[in-house]
Amino acid sequence: MEECVVVEYGVIAEKRRNFGFISCPHRVRDIFFHDTSLEDCRMEQLSNGTAVTFVVEQNDGGKPVAKRVRLAPVGTRVCLTKLEPGICFGQVSDPAHVGAKGVVRFLNPAGMPEHLLYDSSDVQRDAASNNSPQTSYAADQHQTHSVIRPALHGGARLTSTSQPPATALASPPEQAPQVDHPPDPCRPVIPASPPYSGHNIDQPPQCIPTCLEMGQLVFFRIRTDTRAAQMAQDAAARGAAPVRRVAYQWAVELRPVEPSELAASPHLQRQAALLELLEKAVKASDAARASHQSLATAPTNPDG
Repeated sequence: MEECVVVEYGVIAEKRRNFGFISCPHRVRDIFFHDTSLEDCRMEQLSNGTAVTFVVEQNDGGKPVAKRVRLAPVGTRVCLTKLEPGICFGQVSDPAHVGAKGVVRFLNPAGMPEHLLYDSSDVQRDAASNNSPQTSYAADQHQTHSVIRPALHGGARLTSTSQPPATALASPPEQAPQVDHPPDPCRPVIPASPPYSGHNIDQPPQCIPTCLEMGQLVFFRIRTDTRAAQMAQDAAARGAAPVRRVAYQWAVELRPVEPSELAASPHLQRQAALLELLEKAVKASDAARASHQSLATAPTNPDG
């Protein structure tokens, strides 16, 4: 009877002269391999991030090591993260800027407040991306929290001074048909201006939002670092203190909520009202903590 061999996929995490380590989505720790375990490839062909296949065996010390390491088939993608299903609804508590993460607060399925970090590069600003099949949403009333699915753009805030979304552009007016005329030798030829790239200070910047605003309501998805999540789960099984999800999850594909969508959904309005109260409570707590610290560090008057 032949032994069943399980072939696993991973990526090269670290490579030394004659050994290295492989990262695997479902393994908490990187697995060791030696160059003598390579098949149909050489160490020179491997670099950090190279996708490989391997089987796991036990060495003389009883530790798992990678054997039969081969280059993965062309086009193989090994993801160490996964995109969670569903679309969440939250509020920007601290906007992201260049070089600094932002914070988005939301209510989990149990109705408890939580927060995740996001990067400004994960904000979807263009209307064309709303047609993506991955993020075409439609309101789902069967969810216990703010999981939505419509193609949304624009922005909504739970204030009376909400401005219309900057990304909602009016359709361009019809232009008259262009007629080709022979070039006039008395007029100089002026080259067309190149598109604005953001690096030429002589060109005026385009009117696109550079980041989300504080208090803005957004739809977003959650991406999970599978290895970090597994480590948190193993630590909880050993009785350690629970790890907050911000350590292994973050918000991606953030989209501003359209004001009309918020007005048409009482469910979202209730969620937004709770998030607004939560934000006020957090700010009041931060202010009280700062005041207490300032009093504790203030110099005392010896004559008093």
